[in-house]
Amino acid sequence: AMEIMEEIQNLNATLTYPLSIRIGIHTGLVIAGYIGPKKNRQYTVIGHAVNVAKRIQEEGKSDKIYVSESTYGATKDSFIFQSSDSRLFKGLSKPIKIFEVLGIQKNIIREVPFIGRKKYLTKLIRLSDKAAKGKLQILSIVGERGAGKSKLIEQFKDYLSDKNVTLRYGMGINTQKFIPYSGIINILKINLGIQDLQNKRKVNKILKERLTKFERYYMSILLSTSSTKEYMQSKVLNNGIYTSLKSMVMRLAEKDTLIMIIDDADYIDSQSLEILTRLLNEIKNIKAFFVITSTTRLLEFGQLIQLKPFSLKETQKFIRNVSPKKLSPELVNYIYKITKGNPLFIEEILRDPSLDANRVSVPFSLHESIMARVDKLHASSKKLLQYASVLGYMGNINILQNISNFSDNKFNSSMEDLVLSGFIKRISDNQYIYLHPLVHEIIYNSLLIKTRKTLHNEIGRIIEKKYTSNINDYYEILAYHFESGGDKNKSLYYHIQSADKALSLYNTKSAIDFYKKALNIAKSIKDEKDINYITLKIGEAYYAKGNFNTSLTWYKKILNNKKLEGSIIYYKSLLGIADNLERKGKYEKAISLSTDILQSVKENNIIKAKALLLLSISHFRLANYETSLDYAFKSQDIAMKLGSLEDVAGANAFIGHSYRFLGDFDSSEKYHRKNIEIGELTSNLLRIAYTYDSLASIYRDRGDYKSAMKYLQESLAILIKMGQTLNIGDVYSDIAEVYLLLKDYNNSYKYLKMAKKIFKKIGYVYEQIILNRRFANYYLQLGKYIRSAKYAREALNLAKKSGEKLEEGRVYLLLGDIYN
Repeated sequence: AMEIMEEIQNLNATLTYPLSIRIGIHTGLVIAGYIGPKKNRQYTVIGHAVNVAKRIQEEGKSDKIYVSESTYGATKDSFIFQSSDSRLFKGLSKPIKIFEVLGIQKNIIREVPFIGRKKYLTKLIRLSDKAAKGKLQILSIVGERGAGKSKLIEQFKDYLSDKNVTLRYGMGINTQKFIPYSGIINILKINLGIQDLQNKRKVNKILKERLTKFERYYMSILLSTSSTKEYMQSKVLNNGIYTSLKSMVMRLAEKDTLIMIIDDADYIDSQSLEILTRLLNEIKNIKAFFVITSTTRLLEFGQLIQLKPFSLKETQKFIRNVSPKKLSPELVNYIYKITKGNPLFIEEILRDPSLDANRVSVPFSLHESIMARVDKLHASSKKLLQYASVLGYMGNINILQNISNFSDNKFNSSMEDLVLSGFIKRISDNQYIYLHPLVHEIIYNSLLIKTRKTLHNEIGRIIEKKYTSNINDYYEILAYHFESGGDKNKSLYYHIQSADKALSLYNTKSAIDFYKKALNIAKSIKDEKDINYITLKIGEAYYAKGNFNTSLTWYKKILNNKKLEGSIIYYKSLLGIADNLERKGKYEKAISLSTDILQSVKENNIIKAKALLLLSISHFRLANYETSLDYAFKSQDIAMKLGSLEDVAGANAFIGHSYRFLGDFDSSEKYHRKNIEIGELTSNLLRIAYTYDSLASIYRDRGDYKSAMKYLQESLAILIKMGQTLNIGDVYSDIAEVYLLLKDYNNSYKYLKMAKKIFKKIGYVYEQIILNRRFANYYLQLGKYIRSAKYAREALNLAKKSGEKLEEGRVYLLLGDIYN
């Protein structure tokens, strides 16, 4: 662009009417190819990046060069720029920051600190010193792409620059991995300085000057400068090459120490690696140091440096040294997460001009770097890598082979190429994973949107067909692929299935996320039936999470829909509201609403059973134990006739609770034991955990604290595994009371604090009353009466407000003890 401007200025000096031009430059992905009707087809580029460049050019000032932020980021070390304000260009949805090109500057790249690698450089220097004393040294440097192998080698080469050594450096080339002896050929060309020579006559002249007759014979065959072909695949040729290479190495190490560095040795062909391994096993007492870098260890012998990615601490230090901006701790942690501590990726992100204290995106420089590596892959390997990116950051190898339609040989060789190239790795026989989330994102985004959608839908169909018998294991994956593929009907179905599955496993957060995604899809296709179902389930999920106010909001959305009055979903929402009222301590309101439901529902269905149970629970909270028992038995009777074991168990629980508070411990234990059987029969771990807690209460009231603690610990173990926060808090509180009865005040206080932390967030009134009473009792035992009275009065206020009669009585008794 600058040369064009210069030529225009030269031309204008000769013109009466000077020309004026504008130049706009943007950096980004384009679609390139022959476009247009057959008769008029031309090779061109199209896409968003082209449009952005066009807008910058059209609206720029005359005789000026303007670039976008992405171009600035890729070239700021080579040119001088002047920043302009962000502008919203015609046809573009977001403002773009542009820069005016002022001139060329010397390419100065900020020095990147050598963090966490100095000890390895010290090891390289120490081994080279040993080699100088006449003993062969061998070192493998192993690490993923971008881990810093090249930087370590550069540092070592800088150290050797003023030393009396013979340095030879070569590298494996991925396109030559399957070419016999290509690795030896590259080493040979580097040693002879003939990498760029194409003229056979000149090459033969150098061979004659530098090699013995024996060496020249075999090396000329390798370099295709000889017509001798009879031993190309024979053992004679292999031995001849080995003997020639050995004599050359011995000769090079006669005077100064020979330092032979072979970079990217993953790409050395098997024949060359075999000769190299044999050579390093047989030569011993020479002044030579062989350094081999690779992503996996290729030599079983010699020294090893395993270059690991940066730790979080090293990443933080690296960013402090490299970034000109102060980044928030959250952003630093995010950079560490997406790069997995890979130094190259961190460095590229930090060089991106769009990086600010709170936001990170994939810089074009990193995109360019990754895609340059992708372009070097064999066509089949590249295609497989793109398919893998659609399948996911982590994926199933069998499914990958199915969508690729590759033969076994082609698929296996392409997979091997991708592993060696450092793009993916196998984590099991049938699972792969991308080495970095960023690499996956870049490769996925390089695909055309239409191609992505086609592949996502194809993957979904393959999974449906292949895993019919255990399709429920793949609901979440299918939801993702059909959503990404744009199949809204299937996406909606699998999002609902995923949400229902998560809720049944008490994973409320995931359930809510899936339901909300499903709701958006259902609204987009105006599926009223699913919209109503999802709205109800979101209310249930928030209730299960203990977020009662939000749960009420979702249930009320159902009630606001007049079309649903009298339907099952309408009554379920009413029950949901009543449940929330009970949890919030509004027992009279819960009883009133439950009674209304009973009067409206005439037949004995599950709605009626649940309403009766809710009446039992609410009367239990109000210390009306006989009434509670009556409603629980009625609920149980309907649930048993309907064959709903979960609802039978719900009734059993409050039959057991009511009997306990009526003093009939044996009957109470009988019904709770029945619930253990139901929990095991239905594989309901929450039911089992809940019942263990109930049994603990019986044994606590009997004075058998050892048995009580045993059941509480069993309950807690299940709840922690399930992540049931509300119930965990309940058990913490119960454990605290048993420790208090055992006079173990330290452990009692510890569990009270843990329970308080949970109930403070959830706002479950019943448990808050109990917790405050237990804190009051704890401080009473310690003789801290003022603090004890404070907690007791808080418990009393909550009990009076909610109508919780049993707890109100207990707190009055406790206050009497405190004031006494």
